[in-house]
Amino acid sequence: MNSGAYLYILRCADDSYYVGTTRKPLEERLAEHNAGLQGGYTATRRPITMVYAQHFETITDAVSAERQVKGWSRAKKEAMIKENGTACPNWQSGGIGLSDLEIVGGTKIRDGDTMWHMPACGHPSRRPPKKAASSG
Repeated sequence: MNSGAYLYILRCADDSYYVGTTRKPLEERLAEHNAGLQGGYTATRRPITMVYAQHFETITDAVSAERQVKGWSRAKKEAMIKENGTACPNWQSGGIGLSDLEIVGGTKIRDGDTMWHMPACGHPSRRPPKKAASSG
């Protein structure tokens, strides 16, 4: 069973945002939304793209953050996405898929040689790849 949960923000085809939480892998959840399996808000606003995701240790923490973010203005959500959205590089149909990303230790995501750290504080940071020790 997966530990923790994710808060995520989707950008819909009509340029609106949807904020949700999931315990499922993000790729699976995104596919469900794009297939219209969730019904509700995103079903009539496809295709959607994931523009932000954050891991939390518990579903309770993720839901609490979801409620907070849902209360924010569009401008505040966009500021957070702009600041932190690079933690979700091209998570959309036609770009690299989440299957191309490797989740490492629950709060880290590796995209090729780039490591993204996603702490519960909500401020993902880019970590360059570790360099091999040189022999000399």
